[in-house]
Amino acid sequence: MARRRSIKRRGWPENLYETRGYFIWRNPIDGKKHGLGRDKASASLQAIEANLHIAGMLTKSRLIDRVLGGDDQSVAAWCGRYAKILEDRTLADETRREFSRRIGKIKETLGSHQVDKVTTKHIADFLRPWTDDGKKRMAQAMRSLMLDMFREAVAAGWAKQNPVAVTRAPRVAVARARLTLDMFVAIHAVALRDQSPWVGRSMELALVTAQRREDVALMGRKDMREGRLWITQEKTGARVSIPADLRLQAVNWSVGDVIQRCHDKILAPTFVHHSAHPCVLNPVTVGRARGYEIVIICPGMHGRRNRHAGPRRSRR
Repeated sequence: MARRRSIKRRGWPENLYETRGYFIWRNPIDGKKHGLGRDKASASLQAIEANLHIAGMLTKSRLIDRVLGGDDQSVAAWCGRYAKILEDRTLADETRREFSRRIGKIKETLGSHQVDKVTTKHIADFLRPWTDDGKKRMAQAMRSLMLDMFREAVAAGWAKQNPVAVTRAPRVAVARARLTLDMFVAIHAVALRDQSPWVGRSMELALVTAQRREDVALMGRKDMREGRLWITQEKTGARVSIPADLRLQAVNWSVGDVIQRCHDKILAPTFVHHSAHPCVLNPVTVGRARGYEIVIICPGMHGRRNRHAGPRRSRR
């Protein structure tokens, strides 16, 4: 049970103390003490003002906020509004799930703050644990999302300025390298020799079509008609039509040549499938085929897709 306040201190503001006639206010957040002089009335007013400021930082909603209609102006409330804004954007399902997880983390940490009271220091402190742990890519991703979230808040009138804009963007060293033609040829040779047939075929399809791994995994006979390969991209919903006779001169492969090599004795709905049964491959499986050092040290499926440049220009 807490000690009863002395008669001498009854009516004093919280966190106000007196030592030998000198008044001190103690910050309940960091414990630092601030001198207020010997005038009790002035010290009491300053202590009350400081306490109100701290209360505004620590509590989810104050009476004055409700009176002014600001009870729904918290970061938690804006996170809900921002999630609805994202619903109207064209995003892949996995991207939506990842954004939802990040928004949840923001809501958990900063949700009790009023949107227009969030400072650059709040943002910097929020990002610091990731940068201190060496997770700069995650810090970069969180900052990017928050930058957009507060930009929307400014546009909606919830804030006057974006506190994220002036924070320093984490610098991330790019580990992924571009896949050269010689590297691709070497990896492809090893895949044909030592891996399941679908590994080499998926590499060839990625190279000549320049499509994402999930699109490569789903390509099938149903998509070939009128001498063209018709693709509806999983990530964006965009529709792409690629002529079967489109040829990548660097390797002398055409789209039709690669598709023809995909045909085998197994009646499967997709060009790329398991060797023993006609099951559709998981896109993650397609992107993470491993087995030899030459594959591990080189870029994955995304690198192979970026390697494709010639055919796209030749279509124009």
